[in-house]
Amino acid sequence: MGGLLGGPVVGGLVGLTGGLHRYSLGGMTALSCMVSTIVEGLLGGLVHSILVKRGRPDKVFSPLTAGAITFFAEMVQMLIILLIARPFEDALHLVQSIAAPMMVTNTVGAALFMRILLDKRAMFEKYTSAFSATALKVAASTEGILRQGFNEENSMK
Repeated sequence: MGGLLGGPVVGGLVGLTGGLHRYSLGGMTALSCMVSTIVEGLLGGLVHSILVKRGRPDKVFSPLTAGAITFFAEMVQMLIILLIARPFEDALHLVQSIAAPMMVTNTVGAALFMRILLDKRAMFEKYTSAFSATALKVAASTEGILRQGFNEENSMK
């Protein structure tokens, strides 16, 4: 999500930070999960760059885009686990156990997160428009009075 929202630099840095943290936890998949986390961050950043270059920055905030990229990134993560983690039989068993739940929950979670961001932005724009409309009404109602100049007499109106 960091890469999709912030671009390749943010995606790379967030992926590196998350990857180093995952590596520090240890275990059979420490290295493979570190690599996949970095790759996922860079993948999100790449998609961000492509969408912006094609003149479609609105798609960065699309729940469908977020879900699709997350689903693909999870598939890549499972592949990286199978390629790097050893022993292979244990890695295969792990991927068989975690692939479906991770793909479903992370994909839905990413799409919902983007939907929440879009809803918050729409709400902010709605409140901003309402505030601007009120300010314009106040300005319009004082225009006639202030045209004569601001003095003690018209300040009481």
